[in-house]
Amino acid sequence: MSSIERGRGFGSVLVRLLGIVIALIGLTLTIGGGQLIMLGGSAYYLIVGLLMIVSGGLLALLRPLGAWLYIAIFIATVVWALWEVGLNGWALVPRVVAPLVLLIAVVLSLPALKRDGGGGKLVWGGLAAIAVFCLVSGVVVAQANKARVMSPVPSAGNGGVGDPAVLKVGADWPAWGGSDSAQRYSPLSQINKDNVKG
Repeated sequence: MSSIERGRGFGSVLVRLLGIVIALIGLTLTIGGGQLIMLGGSAYYLIVGLLMIVSGGLLALLRPLGAWLYIAIFIATVVWALWEVGLNGWALVPRVVAPLVLLIAVVLSLPALKRDGGGGKLVWGGLAAIAVFCLVSGVVVAQANKARVMSPVPSAGNGGVGDPAVLKVGADWPAWGGSDSAQRYSPLSQINKDNVKG
């Protein structure tokens, strides 16, 4: 075996740390999911939390099944998120982005989990699949959330505001700068050179 032998080397240490992080996140989701169920909420968080504890434990033991279990958890999370909020892009972000970041870390850990040293192909294939998933889902969500024109924009010649100079100042300054032309010139004659010292 190479220097990143199964159970030895820096890569194995990182995978063990990743497993611990995933298990701790799973513990948090399990506790919060249990409280959510008591309040009448979704059981998703409890179920996924328990599965993440198992996945994290398997990864900490350097078992490849932990990676495959997390990939299945991610797929189930995407299906649940789409069922829960549909194609609402902003509502999908908190449900999918953090699990996607963990998925990338899990895919990058595959070489340390592979016994025969062929994990490099899995990493590149996994990263390519993640890139395709992100691209396709991004396009689909963007198209579903495309802004729609509620009322057409009037053409340039229809009912536009004319020359603001037409709106002359009378006995008052109706706009900043005296008039809508904002020339700061007052035609009023109460203040002039004759009654101002200076």
